[in-house]
Amino acid sequence: MRQLVAITVILVLATTLPAFADRSEEVGAAVAVPSPEPVAGPSWPGPRGAVLVDNGPLVNVPGGGAGGADLSMLENVTLGMTSLGLANQGPGDTGNRVSDDFTVTGEGWILDECTFYAYQTGAPTTPSPISAINVQVWDGAPDDPASMVVAGDLTTNIQTDSAWSNIYRAAEDDTASTLRAIFAITADMGGLELAAGDYWFDWAPTGSATFSGPWAPPIAILGQTSTGNAKQFFAGAWQDVEDGGTLTPLGLPFVCTGQEVIDAVPPTDIPTLSQVGLIAMLLALAGFGIVRMRRS
Repeated sequence: MRQLVAITVILVLATTLPAFADRSEEVGAAVAVPSPEPVAGPSWPGPRGAVLVDNGPLVNVPGGGAGGADLSMLENVTLGMTSLGLANQGPGDTGNRVSDDFTVTGEGWILDECTFYAYQTGAPTTPSPISAINVQVWDGAPDDPASMVVAGDLTTNIQTDSAWSNIYRAAEDDTASTLRAIFAITADMGGLELAAGDYWFDWAPTGSATFSGPWAPPIAILGQTSTGNAKQFFAGAWQDVEDGGTLTPLGLPFVCTGQEVIDAVPPTDIPTLSQVGLIAMLLALAGFGIVRMRRS
């Protein structure tokens, strides 16, 4: 009887949470919802402010998607790649997180906003199904025991906006698919000041339980199977992100705006006359006056 109950529980979990058990969404994965029709609506206008870092292209076929939208195409035919997106469900789902690195240059940066990307299979382009995101900043790779979190946490929602990016994620042999509308998720970094050096973001959005995901779309560059060195927290451990077909390392796109730190230049001191210098100047003027008087 106990065995029967245990088997029943396992079957229920397997049928109700299939997406959460997968590390990535692969080409050919079963989709339980119909493909939505393209919906005309507001889309992400792009980053606001000066861009400090853009971690890689998400679009590799501009205008090549359904309805003339931009396309983030998985080259499953040409290159044999299979991973459409990485599991990236936020707190309350599975706690799957993704991470990638960036380098702060110059005297440092002040981060105002960062934009991350996610899709939920089957979600229409509007409204966005993404309701929250939390972000952490590490001073090294998150799988390095010596690394520490220098900003952010696992629970605070810092999302200020989420909108369709005007990009679809689709496979090379199904470029007209509207199943995977990619959403741009803007996070308020609160003027975070970082000194020059190497850092890692890790992030997780919270999506709608109606759709599969959220999934993090990787960097897409035509003709390239290796696009970065991202990591994913899955099944309780950090792992390197690799494409399921080619087993090559992948990067994850994000863009941050803000300003560079400029060291204040100390004001130039205007030298003041000392008492001795003042007396010397007065004596010189007096002597000059006496000479003029004698000549006259």
